[in-house]
Amino acid sequence: WTDGPQYRLTEELYQPTSARVTAMGGSSLAVEGYADSFLSNPAALGDYAFRFSLPAMTVTVFHPTDISRGGFFDHAKEGDWAGALDEYLRVLTYGQNEVQRIDVGANLQLGHLGLSVQTQERLFGYLPDSSYVDGAYVLEDTTALTLGLGFRLTFVEDLLSLDLGTNVQLLYQFYSRQMDRHTVEALVDDPDSVKMPITTGWSLPVTVGATLHAPWGFNVSTVARGINGKVYCKRYEDFEDWDFDDSLKDEEFTRKADVRYDGGLSWQPEIFGFDWVAEPVLSLDLVDISGIEESEDLFERLYAGAQVRLLRTVNLRAGLGQGYLSVGAGLDLAPLHLDISYWRREYGETFLDKSIDALSFSFTLFSK
Repeated sequence: WTDGPQYRLTEELYQPTSARVTAMGGSSLAVEGYADSFLSNPAALGDYAFRFSLPAMTVTVFHPTDISRGGFFDHAKEGDWAGALDEYLRVLTYGQNEVQRIDVGANLQLGHLGLSVQTQERLFGYLPDSSYVDGAYVLEDTTALTLGLGFRLTFVEDLLSLDLGTNVQLLYQFYSRQMDRHTVEALVDDPDSVKMPITTGWSLPVTVGATLHAPWGFNVSTVARGINGKVYCKRYEDFEDWDFDDSLKDEEFTRKADVRYDGGLSWQPEIFGFDWVAEPVLSLDLVDISGIEESEDLFERLYAGAQVRLLRTVNLRAGLGQGYLSVGAGLDLAPLHLDISYWRREYGETFLDKSIDALSFSFTLFSK
């Protein structure tokens, strides 16, 4: 029962959500200096540093513009969460939809070593027609433990160097059998009353990356992700049977994952003597390079963004991802770090066929 368009989004390569990255159009491969940079490109661990973010939480709401026009907030104020969810589902449109996403985790870079623990929960909705009443809804949860290692080859001190790195990730995912809207609403009201068949899967994908640091603040990166990405799956007739006991599994199978090759470019110029006033960054990513066959594919896989950090406290961001504009801002008030972004993503079958807007909030209590 895992075949069909309603399960398509469960096959995506896992990537934790960041309001900083989404505000910059989704570009991040060649941008360094953050505790989670090695999750996008393990070559970021070539920079010997101590960085951490604990905890890091991002909440993403999809269709925020349409939701604000309905009765969602009226139901939420009254504590009627089933009614609020019903108002939320009303804004979904034909085809693929992502309803909500929550990311929670912690990241640590200790020298050239990286460690991250992340969990991500998502709710999808596939509408075979224009009505949310007939939609098929899938709940997914992914937990990832990432270990990374990097090193730096210096050719000309402070002018030319090459960072190399690799991540090994233990991924564990489960997702539900498609549910109708009544079952989803029952999950909100009384989760114990719902029998939910699930598919679980684990994998051990490897990511390798390289970043060339050139003069005048230019960085050129390349990343191969999804190496050894085969997923080993099991099905259970009820969530209650899921306790890692093979005797209770209903079926076992494997799912192949393809290797993806990405490239990135960034420019982080040093404003000598004035870095404390403004720190600009320009970034450009090209995703799934081997899948480019025509010019339309090029623009669909292009992500670009810019950030200016003012007085080492306020971050202003903008970007262009898959042809859609994004904006965002961040605030550094040690130990608190806040980010917000408004962005769009393509969910259609073809380029610029169907986009959904999203609003992401990132919160980190302790960050360095």
